[in-house]
Amino acid sequence: MAEYMGEYKIIRRMDGGGNANVFVAENARGEEVAIKILREESGNGKKAVKRNRKKRIRFKIETEMVVGIQDEIKGVIPIFSYGLPDEKTKKYWYAMPIAIPLEDKLKEVKSLEDKVNCVLAVSYTHLRAHETELHL
Repeated sequence: MAEYMGEYKIIRRMDGGGNANVFVAENARGEEVAIKILREESGNGKKAVKRNRKKRIRFKIETEMVVGIQDEIKGVIPIFSYGLPDEKTKKYWYAMPIAIPLEDKLKEVKSLEDKVNCVLAVSYTHLRAHETELHL
């Protein structure tokens, strides 16, 4: 049986980091998105419960900060939808476009000037995000 986060059907795992896994998912129209799902520790011990609570708080803050600035700062990948937590699965997640890695984008760009402008645009986005205390 397929797993859903909101309206999105999980298709396959894309990547993972320290606190979350990223999956490719699709909506009813077949449009693909990236779904980031908070990875929680198993167990009911005090340490696991405390760590999971902290992870949930950080994930919620991250989500709310991105949603709050995504229309103001050019280059921030927007969050389309989220569950903090999801009513059905009780998981913390958000959906966003599938990003093109900078390394791949730079391979597409031909001129040196365009490559420099691409890196400057990413740097500007990071600078603006840090000004709002969002660390990308």
